Amino acid sequence: MKRFINRRTAAWLLYYSGILFLIGMLARWLGTGRPLFLTGHRVLPEKNIGDRVSDVDRMALLSGHAITSRDLEKRLKFIMRLRSVGDPSELTSGMPSGRAFYLTFDDGYRDNVYAAAPVLQKLGVRAVVFLIGDIVRNPSTTPWWDTWGGSAIRNSENEKDAITAYSKRCQERKKISRGLRRDNGDVGETSSGHLMYLSEMEIKQPNQTFYFASHTASHSNLTLLNDTEIAEEIEGGMTSIRDAPNYLPLLAFPFGYYNERVLSYLREKSDIVLAFATGSGSHTDRHCLRRVNLNTSPYCLFIADCVGIFNFLHRKRLH
Repeated sequence: MKRFINRRTAAWLLYYSGILFLIGMLARWLGTGRPLFLTGHRVLPEKNIGDRVSDVDRMALLSGHAITSRDLEKRLKFIMRLRSVGDPSELTSGMPSGRAFYLTFDDGYRDNVYAAAPVLQKLGVRAVVFLIGDIVRNPSTTPWWDTWGGSAIRNSENEKDAITAYSKRCQERKKISRGLRRDNGDVGETSSGHLMYLSEMEIKQPNQTFYFASHTASHSNLTLLNDTEIAEEIEGGMTSIRDAPNYLPLLAFPFGYYNERVLSYLREKSDIVLAFATGSGSHTDRHCLRRVNLNTSPYCLFIADCVGIFNFLHRKRLH
């Protein structure tokens, strides 16, 4: 906790003093640094936030699983002042060079296409959506993270308790989850007429904004699986979406979890060009690249992570 408070305070001081922006502009002028990969999950339209939103949507916003379209635009505009916009199709050639940023979304929520698209089209940004193969085939599925979010709101007396209970429950499940096809229960169906996830038909429609890549077959913690199951998850996820017009041979690890067995499979037996983790990933290993969360809060800490000031200081301290 002390480290988090120190990081947050430092980010606040650096941001409001203008130092973060100056560092970012200097790096852009000098042409130094690495590409930046951003990741998010849900995007909810700003115009609907003032209305009554569903319990699932509300928990997504409160827990950092969703960002509003307004906040998405604000954050992307700032990054675009410091970096060029990268087209994800460039990633099929391997690890990119330069200081471009690349935008990704995990899980395959429909609001990526319908709420994020107007913002991305306005800014001239294209993004990768990492899809869960089993959900593409059955988009009426409601995974445990969505189901639990709604029930936590309904069953708690206040939002703070709901967020705490929900976050704790999700953290515990991530460590033991073997995927939607292996876990018992906690997967339901959405109400009729309201699909949260993109369908196979939707991802095959031509579009100029999104590419599609794999988030494995059933969103399992890959570190818990044996070699055969790892292959099934990675290859099965690719097979289910390979026919999409804008398919890219990329992978995002569920929960950001990976180990040496997963990396060995990718290096030796898979056609995946790049694979992405989250905050624990690498800046240089193309099979476990680090991504910065779009929903990082507060805003000043998000900017600090994008500029890379803490990583720079950490590397200096190690040397």
